[in-house]
Amino acid sequence: MQRREIINKVLQKMDESSPQGNLDELQNVPIDTVLDEAAKIALTVLPAWVTLTKPLTATANKNADGSGYIDLPTDYLKLARLWISGWLRPVTATINEQHPSYPHQLNPVLRGGTAKPVVAEVTKDGKRRLEYYSLPTTVETHTIKEGYYVPKLKAESVPDNVLDALVWKAAELAFQVMGDGDRMQLCAQRFEDACKTIVA
Repeated sequence: MQRREIINKVLQKMDESSPQGNLDELQNVPIDTVLDEAAKIALTVLPAWVTLTKPLTATANKNADGSGYIDLPTDYLKLARLWISGWLRPVTATINEQHPSYPHQLNPVLRGGTAKPVVAEVTKDGKRRLEYYSLPTTVETHTIKEGYYVPKLKAESVPDNVLDALVWKAAELAFQVMGDGDRMQLCAQRFEDACKTIVA
C-alpha cells in the first residue's frame, strides 16, 4: 500500500476517535513522521508468524567455552527462529543483558544447553549480535540449522494483515505528539484489539 494511502487511513482512525469527528483539525498533524515507528512497534509486538521473516544468513562463531555469537544484519528487528545444529529444539524468543537470567549464561553450570538453549540480544563494541548458549566444547564447528528474523520495514512495506494494527498505533503516536492523552489512550486500546484480532 502506498504511504499516502496509509496516512489517509490514520486520519480516518483519528477522525473516528474524535468526539466531533472534525477531520479538518487533523490535517496538519505530522503523521508521516510517526508511520515507521508505528510499523516498528507493530512488528515487534506481533508474533513473527504473522509478519514477514528473512533468512539469517550470518555465520555462527564458536567461543572456546561452547557458547557462540552471530553478528546481526542492519535491518534486524527481532528473532523469529534460531536452531543451532546439536540443539534439541529451536529458540523463538530472546533475552537481553538486563534479563535476570542473562548472568546465568556466563556460568557454564547454569547456562542454557542443548536441551534448553538460550539466545540473548546484546551490543558489543557498537555492534548488535545474538549470543547463544550453548553446545558442548567438543563440538568443533557451530552451524545454523535454521535461522529467521523479522526485519525492520517502512510502513508501506508492512504485510497487509498488519496494517490495521499499524494504523491504530500511528494514530496513537500522532495524538501523543498533539498532547491529547484521552484520544491517545483510546487508540492504544484499539491497537491492542487489532493485534488480538490479527493473531486470533
